Amino acid sequence: MTQPPGFTDPMYPDHVYLLKKALYGLKQAPRTWFERFSLFLLHLGSNSRQIGEVVQKLGHEFVMKDLGPLSYFLGIEVSYFPGGIHLNQSKYANDLLSKVDMANVKTVHTPLAQKHGLQEAAGKAADPSNYRSFIVSLQYLTLTRPDITHVVNLASQFMQNPNSIHLQAVKRILRYVKGTIDHGLRIISQSSFRLYGLSDVDWARCAITRRSTTGYSIYHGANCVSWSSRKQNTVARSSAEAEYRY
Repeated sequence: MTQPPGFTDPMYPDHVYLLKKALYGLKQAPRTWFERFSLFLLHLGSNSRQIGEVVQKLGHEFVMKDLGPLSYFLGIEVSYFPGGIHLNQSKYANDLLSKVDMANVKTVHTPLAQKHGLQEAAGKAADPSNYRSFIVSLQYLTLTRPDITHVVNLASQFMQNPNSIHLQAVKRILRYVKGTIDHGLRIISQSSFRLYGLSDVDWARCAITRRSTTGYSIYHGANCVSWSSRKQNTVARSSAEAEYRY
């Protein structure tokens, strides 16, 4: 490595800069930045009761801007109440409904009919591109809506070859979202540190593959922090086996 032509230092012609690689977009960059930031906080003796002072001192040390309390981030709205926060995607949901011309539809009380029969559904072929657009948009909405996770997962299984029955089921989800536009997650600050989970298995629900569907939700105290609903990878011969495998 040499000095660039036209910028050679006559006093030190053989000297070059030693670059700290972690500061130039490599995988080590976040860790290096965290170490730098941690050392500065320790130097300040940071105290939670002096947040304003800490922010001011950070502004002297780093190039930063205090944006105040978080209110909106990546389509997720944050509202505050005594003892916690509420996360929802009502603006995103409203924009989605307007985009698909369903802003004024009648609402329904459940996102999925009790006897939906989607696996055996036979109807007129639907536009796969349009159907996938619906599903992808709804998948992002599940970030704060565990109540639609299962039905969105179910509908996503037909993205390759959707028909009119599948499309009708997706529109039912949107009608349910319309009626529950402000639903979201409550995160309570004064909650226990107990970690526990709830799970269940719908044995051999898929009429085509006979695979079971598993759903779970993980709670940290009163706060739901993780959830999922998906098909198992293999066929279980009994409900007990399906629950054990998961």
